[in-house]
Amino acid sequence: MRIDEAPPPGWDDGLAFPTLTTAFARAARTMGQRALFVSDGADRALVLLRCFPGPLVRLWTTRARVYVDAVRAEFLPALVQALRCLGVPYARLGDSVWGLPPALGACDRMRTVTTHLMAFDATLGEGEALARMDPKSRSQLRKSEREGVRVDELRDVDGLAELDALVDETRRRMHRRHVASAVPPAFFHEVVREMVPRGDAVVLMARARGRPLAAALFFVSPRRMSYYFGAST
Repeated sequence: MRIDEAPPPGWDDGLAFPTLTTAFARAARTMGQRALFVSDGADRALVLLRCFPGPLVRLWTTRARVYVDAVRAEFLPALVQALRCLGVPYARLGDSVWGLPPALGACDRMRTVTTHLMAFDATLGEGEALARMDPKSRSQLRKSEREGVRVDELRDVDGLAELDALVDETRRRMHRRHVASAVPPAFFHEVVREMVPRGDAVVLMARARGRPLAAALFFVSPRRMSYYFGAST
């Protein structure tokens, strides 16, 4: 198994989801995470490490978030063992954006966390999608249309100032409620510059009378579009 701090040639070719790409790894650096690119020639994983400075502190505080693109069950225990050899005491494999392929099973001393997601079938027509919607949500959607709310894609850096303001307001609101901090604006900047033009990410912004109300970031593959983070007034 090979572990590199720089992406090997062709790393982005044929990846299952954008959270495994080199562009996502660069965006993660804005949150203080260091990327490791792991491969055994057939299967791959992107490991994002976060730790505090100092060798003794690092021994207890290093955390790894791991995104896996693999089909062989033997890849997972080998990956976990490699992280142990690097001195990583805690690793989380997958998240609600890109989970862990079920075929990989579980490793020794691994605890399974089940995540429940709201899913939407994008092949439905608009009429059928509205008919299946919760009546209250359908009413709110129609009310927003009457009030002139528009949702558009943020396609380039021109809309970053508005996005920054929404993220900053959301962060301050989260701090007041003593919950985890919001994603920094620099993360969105990297995503908009690199991942949006490639079609790996979509940033949607809702406005009413020209005023930004909310924004949401989604990661996109040919078969799946997953919500990652949102900000709002």
